Amino acid sequence: MTKNTYSINGFNHCEFYVSNAKQTAHFYHSTMGFKPIAYQGLETGCRDRVSYVLNQNNINLVITSPLEKGTAIGTHIDKHGDGIKDVSFLVDNAENAWKETISFVRRS
Repeated sequence: MTKNTYSINGFNHCEFYVSNAKQTAHFYHSTMGFKPIAYQGLETGCRDRVSYVLNQNNINLVITSPLEKGTAIGTHIDKHGDGIKDVSFLVDNAENAWKETISFVRRS
């Protein structure tokens, strides 16, 4: 195993793909104390998805649902159900992190 040429300095966010983003965001807000801090949807000009961003201390969650049938988000939910799609970390060298990740994926 080789040593990474970058450091992971923290956690940025998790994105969930869910069938009902509004209901899921309400659940995290009302039961776990996450605060809504951003929204994207039809009202903001986004026609294919709706996303709510919730925050609690250093934890950010992005809750996303499709607004149209046949999108990659909807297909993912149909295949895997509701769940985490993406985890994002803060790194000190994004280019090296990307290159090492791509290299690892190609070797796998």
